[in-house]
Amino acid sequence: QASPAATPATAPGSQQGATNLWSSTGSEFGLSSPSDMAMAPDGTIWVADAGHNQFQLFSADGAYLESWGTAGTGEGQFALTDADGNGYGAIEFASDGSFLVLDAGNHRMQRFSKDRTFTSEWGTNGRDAGQFVHPVAMAIDADDQIYVLDDIRSDIQIFALDGTLVDQIAMSAHVRGANSMNALALDPSGNLYIAEASQNGSFNAVEKFDRTGTVIKQFGLEAGPGQLSNQAVQVAVDGAGNIFVAEIGNFIGNGTGTNPRVVIFAPDGSYLTQITGNGSTDEWFEIPFGLILDGNGNLFVTDYSAGLFLKFQLNPPLWPLDTPATPST
Repeated sequence: QASPAATPATAPGSQQGATNLWSSTGSEFGLSSPSDMAMAPDGTIWVADAGHNQFQLFSADGAYLESWGTAGTGEGQFALTDADGNGYGAIEFASDGSFLVLDAGNHRMQRFSKDRTFTSEWGTNGRDAGQFVHPVAMAIDADDQIYVLDDIRSDIQIFALDGTLVDQIAMSAHVRGANSMNALALDPSGNLYIAEASQNGSFNAVEKFDRTGTVIKQFGLEAGPGQLSNQAVQVAVDGAGNIFVAEIGNFIGNGTGTNPRVVIFAPDGSYLTQITGNGSTDEWFEIPFGLILDGNGNLFVTDYSAGLFLKFQLNPPLWPLDTPATPST
């Protein structure tokens, strides 16, 4: 039986920052609350199928390949949602092909070899070093160090691949507590980008931190088309330092309803452009969530609400870049 293939865009065309190429619904059971994703060294894209507590694997052209993982607490089993049912599972690949899963609902990390053999795990529920209370995001740097953001702890813990705690960064974030932070990204200089959202909606922004946890730049607060009026849930940084932010809905200048979008900022914080739905129908997005830039002018997005995995070709000036491109998750 042939694997489900991606569906080409009904009317491919430029929508400000990008051109929609295709969308995929995944396996025969569909994608349920697809959240974070990562690209393996072989180009396969692993999508956290949070509602099914597994990962769905896709080729770069959107063809569904297979599903991996089951629900549970054992080795190779996952709980990719928190106690409220929010999808926070994540995956990152190391330079040797091994990979790590943020098993958020089980308050732990799991590591697997390149052939998917379980090798180790660490973490329990708690506030001591090496524990997690509400881990919401993960990133990996060029030295294969793993960064785990916990919004209730208001910190980032950094681990070696074997689970050794290397460092802890206390975040001087504007918003703290459960469901206050949603995303973590790194740039080549080691700066940290965190999406923050207050419960009352008074503060929605992406903040850039240095390695001491000090805020050095804010994105999305300035009035205008780049102002974030709702939660930012994922962040990616391209080879030129541009910041891509998935926002679940935007009310600025849109009196008819929400405007789910990916908004792009220049490194200095100024608004560049956005990727939205076609017209008033929000055809492309219901809730954009996961973001991957492949370094070749393509942007992959998961739609948490619609259960879709989409691919876009970036338009100028987002691509081609004058700066050498690097993949970013």
